[in-house]
Amino acid sequence: MSRYSRLAKYLANTGKEEVTLSFLEIERILGFSLPASARSQRVWWSNDKYHTQSKNGWLSAGYVVTKVNFDEEIVTFRKTATPLRKSPPISHRALSIKALNQLKKIYGELRQDVKTYYGRTVDFASADGRVVGELIIVQNKRSPSAYMLKIAGHIWFLERTKAEEKFLVFYGERSVPEWWLKRYGQLIEGIRFYFMEDDGQLIELKICEPPIGRGSRF
Repeated sequence: MSRYSRLAKYLANTGKEEVTLSFLEIERILGFSLPASARSQRVWWSNDKYHTQSKNGWLSAGYVVTKVNFDEEIVTFRKTATPLRKSPPISHRALSIKALNQLKKIYGELRQDVKTYYGRTVDFASADGRVVGELIIVQNKRSPSAYMLKIAGHIWFLERTKAEEKFLVFYGERSVPEWWLKRYGQLIEGIRFYFMEDDGQLIELKICEPPIGRGSRF
C-alpha cells in the first residue's frame, strides 16, 4: 500500500459526489504532515497519474481535485466515473532505464549493468569508472529498518570502489532512504542519495543531523 492509500480509502468510504477537506484533516487521515509544496503549489494537487499522491490517493478512489484554496487551506474532490486502474509492477530493468535518462543530466554518459573489477555488476557506471551508482527498490509493506542491512551493503561496496562520484537511487517508498539518512547519514561520505518519482524525476535527499544519543554505525 502507498502512504497515500489512507486518503483513497477515506474518499471511497464517503461515497459522496463531492468532498471538501482541510489540509489539517487530510494530514490526520494520512497520519503525516503534507509537504510544503502542497501548501503553495497547485501542481501538487494536479490530477496526474504519475504523481504518487494523486495516483495512489484521490485518483485511485475515483476522485479528482477540482478546487484548492491555499488561503483557507482546503481542497475539494469530485467523484468521477471510474477509479484509476492500478499499473502493474515495474521491473528493475525498466526503472533503471527511466533513472538513466535523468542521471545523464547530472553525470553525463553512463552505461548500465557494468561489471567492475571486483567481479560485481553495478547498475550504472561511466566508461572510465569515475562514476558508479546503484538502484534500490523499496516497498512500503516492509518497515524501514528491514532495509538497513541492504542499504548498508550497497554503501559498503560503493565506498570501496575507486570511483570519484558515487550515488544510490531509491524508488518506491521515500520514507525508507529518509529514515536511513536521518539515522546513519552522518557516517557516510561521498555518496549521494536520490529518490526517483514515478515520472522519473530525481530528488536529491540530504543528510540529516543524527538524533541525540544515536552514535552506533550499523
